[in-house]
Amino acid sequence: VRILEVLLSLDFFKNANEIDSSLRNSIEWLTNAGESLKLKMKEYEGFFSDFNTSMRSNEQEVTATLNANTENIKS
Repeated sequence: VRILEVLLSLDFFKNANEIDSSLRNSIEWLTNAGESLKLKMKEYEGFFSDFNTSMRSNEQEVTATLNANTENIKS
């Protein structure tokens, strides 16, 4: 009976070690995924910043054209 208990406890520790290793791998994967997501968000942040700058320039050009057209219509 004692030998069986020892064998069962070894099996338990082996399984616990596998679970611990699996959890560590999962945590590492999640950490890497989080870092990758942060980098991608920074990339998109730059893209949208450039896009907004471009749109502001276009907006000013369109506004100037509309104002000029309005002045031409009035005169």
